[in-house]
Amino acid sequence: VTAGGKYAFSDYYKSSIATDVVVQFDNGSNYQYLDLGTAAASASAWKQYTASFTVPAGMKNVTIFHLISGVGTPLAVSAWASWSER
Repeated sequence: VTAGGKYAFSDYYKSSIATDVVVQFDNGSNYQYLDLGTAAASASAWKQYTASFTVPAGMKNVTIFHLISGVGTPLAVSAWASWSER
C-alpha cells in the first residue's frame, strides 16, 4: 500500500452476531489500528461489507479483520474479499 493512499475494501461474510471490522497498518516495526465500523449479523445469507480508509503516513502494509466479541455460529469470510486504491 501507499502511505496517504485512499483505498476501498469489500468482502462477503456470514456470522450470527455482528462483527467489528478493523484495519491494522504496519511499517515492519510499528502498528496502527482503524475501526471501520460494525458489520451487521447475517447468519444464513452472504452479506457484503464495504468501507474506505486512508493509509497513515509511514505505513507500508495493511491487514483487515472481522472481530467477534461473543458466542455465535462461526464467522465465514469469502475468499472474494478485495481492496483497491481510489
